[in-house]
Amino acid sequence: MNELSEQEMAGLLRPLCPFYYWPNYGNLGDLLIAEGTRQFFDRYGLQYREFESLGTAAPLEGRVSLVVAGGARFTANWCSAEAEEVMLSPIVETAVVLPHSINGVDGLMAGLGPDRHLICREQPSYDYCTSVNSGARCYIANDMAIALDLEVLDSHPLDVPLEQLNEEETSTLCLLKGGLPERMKASVRSASVRSSVHGEEKRVAFLLRNDSEKGVSYCSPFTYDISVAWNTSGRKMRYNANMLLAFADAVRQADVVVTDRLHVAIMCWKTGVEVYMLDNSYRKLSGVYRKSLGNEPSVHLLADGRFTPELERAWKRLNSPVRLLRWLVGKARRKVAGKLKNLANRLFRR
Repeated sequence: MNELSEQEMAGLLRPLCPFYYWPNYGNLGDLLIAEGTRQFFDRYGLQYREFESLGTAAPLEGRVSLVVAGGARFTANWCSAEAEEVMLSPIVETAVVLPHSINGVDGLMAGLGPDRHLICREQPSYDYCTSVNSGARCYIANDMAIALDLEVLDSHPLDVPLEQLNEEETSTLCLLKGGLPERMKASVRSASVRSSVHGEEKRVAFLLRNDSEKGVSYCSPFTYDISVAWNTSGRKMRYNANMLLAFADAVRQADVVVTDRLHVAIMCWKTGVEVYMLDNSYRKLSGVYRKSLGNEPSVHLLADGRFTPELERAWKRLNSPVRLLRWLVGKARRKVAGKLKNLANRLFRR
């Protein structure tokens, strides 16, 4: 197995400098990957510029070297026609896919040759790549979010003239000024209950996903998918550090987090919050746990997709009949209020 250390991964990229870096559009987890990657580039003096499209990169320079951000871009859940086009394009002379989950893309894999380097972040992806493709070169390494050092992140001041900002920075500034960090913290607290863990009363938060990658049956209106609190292009922006520090502050509202979001788990580990990992639909979390986090005392894998007895008690407390009844009553009231407001608006317009 071609396992790469951080230094060896830098050595793979150095001959390509200056290369194009293609970040992921996504959520807070993708931002964690993007900023960890930029710190990695800076740490090893790797020169890069950001990739937008084949149309903007190729006319100026002919064939290009491309480094694709880590993540899950090449899975059956998320692989786009654009991603396939870029990876198969003759304009891209060499492509390196940073630590990724890869599965269910047999057609793409069949078209890749030895100038495509696929770095997987867990064993199931590595096994898939080596079994369906004989052309691309395959490796395994730690998820790029693990390269992030929270201590070197610096928040940017919020009193910046809007004319100095691009559209995404302006949108993020409005969210930061509008109280998004406080809402994130409040939502983590709302998804938490006091319960006994390891014989001590702790605040246990259930931060679970609700998309197509969900692999467990635990569902509740009281959980919180913090990863989707904000969306990002993944590009280098003024307020990226602010958002990651807000993410870190939010998970610190709990003593223990239960999650099936990989990068929520990684952020918890980086902030010293104990975390229990549930697997997703294609074994991403269990794979990264075994590759990178299995020796960390604050990180645990719920390998069978079931809560421990202590977590089961906390889950039942989160979803107590009284709490569910209050939620249903509140939902009904909001629905009635919405209908009355719409009726009043129609009458007023007449």
